[in-house]
Amino acid sequence: MLDMILWAPDKATLKTWAASHPTANPLMDEDGNAREGVRYCWWGGDGGKILKTQGTYDAEGNELTPPEFFAGVAVLLKVYLDADKLADQNIDGTLEQWERSKVAQWIKDNGSSGTVQGVSYWEVDGVRMFRPDDVLAVTPIPHTWVDGCAY
Repeated sequence: MLDMILWAPDKATLKTWAASHPTANPLMDEDGNAREGVRYCWWGGDGGKILKTQGTYDAEGNELTPPEFFAGVAVLLKVYLDADKLADQNIDGTLEQWERSKVAQWIKDNGSSGTVQGVSYWEVDGVRMFRPDDVLAVTPIPHTWVDGCAY
């Protein structure tokens, strides 16, 4: 399971945030490269958009109504560093992400909680952390996971 989904209004905001957060050990360097032991991919490939409602099409495949997406962009984040682990990652899956990851714990401890579209999050400086299962519950179609990314 992925550690977390991070959301921001746009890609530039998320990259800037990741280059300075968590403050003691940022997720990315100043050039936007993930630090060693951190892996991320944009939701849905390069787009980062999470589908809210599917579009409709006629029998010939012509679009009748366009698909609708949630505002902002999302990134799937996994931290592979042993030093990031707070507990055994292979237990029954009942631990919250902030009980498993120091990065997720930092976001929870330094952020504020909220809810959008019925999904809970923790937010630090305009970037929100969601639980993957909560986000998957509000999207209208199942996702294909390819090498840890949702398409």
